Amino acid sequence: VCGASCGKMTTPDWVLAAVGVPYPVRLGMTTALCEVAFRVGTRGRGEPAASKRRAQAGIKTLAIVHSATVGTLASVALATHEELRRQTAAVVRFESLSPGTGLFVSESGAEWASLLTSVTVGFFVWELVHVRQWVSSSKLDLTTMIVHHIVSSILWPLSIRLEIAYFFLVHFEFTELSSPFLQLRWFVKVYGGSELLVSSVFALTFALVRTTLIVPMLRAVYLARPWDQAHYPHLSTLVRLISLGSLCIPFLLNALWTVQIAQMGLKTFRRARSSAAKSK
Repeated sequence: VCGASCGKMTTPDWVLAAVGVPYPVRLGMTTALCEVAFRVGTRGRGEPAASKRRAQAGIKTLAIVHSATVGTLASVALATHEELRRQTAAVVRFESLSPGTGLFVSESGAEWASLLTSVTVGFFVWELVHVRQWVSSSKLDLTTMIVHHIVSSILWPLSIRLEIAYFFLVHFEFTELSSPFLQLRWFVKVYGGSELLVSSVFALTFALVRTTLIVPMLRAVYLARPWDQAHYPHLSTLVRLISLGSLCIPFLLNALWTVQIAQMGLKTFRRARSSAAKSK
């Protein structure tokens, strides 16, 4: 990570102070804090089924806290950091940017990317420890999320180490703003409430922070040209190829999930309409 002078004019002092703590220490502190909160929040006696439900609720609650926290902080970064704000505006407006622009290799946003990813990777590590207690709709979804957590936990710290992809890392964290409502759907299904309302809010936030950015961000990857040795001679071929795949895949997954959410919304709407008809 670049020194304290990097982005000092637009990066809050508390962020600069936080990244002064070594990355592994921040990561470990996050994992430990999650575990303490989980154990305190799920204490209690009762039947095994009740204990399992408390554990699931605890994991979902911490997932909401994590997503809301990093998503909000990433929003602050994109709104207040002068260069990140300029880059984002250029990307979403489809402005002309020269090939090899500073979207991939730049000191801008280094502190924010380091702070946010250390928190998220720490949370991912904690979730993987409790993988047996995850709630998943299918084995495929469970396997996908395990692979996602492992790959992210490896590549994101390496990106910080290699000083690359800060812009994209902050945007990945920004998209977490839609995730709390996904977790809230579980609480509504288990404890009651308007599933249609929560699902609608989730679909709306997903569309705003993920779906609308798919095309602009894929174009940003193309403009950044992470595969191009001429622009990044200091990076190995392996690093450049892995970067290309790891930058594109999240946005391609968002495209896939957009279709699945549309299907889920239609199913939820039909179920709600059917329930309303039966109650008449």
